[in-house]
Amino acid sequence: MNLHLMRRIYRLRARILRNMLAMISFSAILASCGSGNSHQKSNSDDSLKNVNEAHRLDSIAKTDSIAKVKADSIALKSKEDSLAKLNASIPVYVPPVIYNDPGPVCEYGVVPVYDDIIIPVDETPTLTKYGVPQNY
Repeated sequence: MNLHLMRRIYRLRARILRNMLAMISFSAILASCGSGNSHQKSNSDDSLKNVNEAHRLDSIAKTDSIAKVKADSIALKSKEDSLAKLNASIPVYVPPVIYNDPGPVCEYGVVPVYDDIIIPVDETPTLTKYGVPQNY
């Protein structure tokens, strides 16, 4: 092929590629500029919805806190009323119950009195913590 013809083909291809690149860039600019307004509007709509929702939640929380304060004041008032009624009542004296004293109490029950019983010394078993040994 002729060099002159090849140069023309290369230039044609370069112009086509340059024009295609320019068209792609131009369409990208149009796409980004065109969607910017709708995106901004939707952002403002979303932010307005968020503000309205936050305002609604704040008002609900405020009414809940007011209701809680009222319930606490009612409970405090009833407590004060019951304390005043209790203080106004006349106390009744209840005498303590005194039982007969059975004597000294040891770890295992009442300690028997050994004053009147005579126990010989040689027959006295050795007492352990739990009483007389079984082999005695």
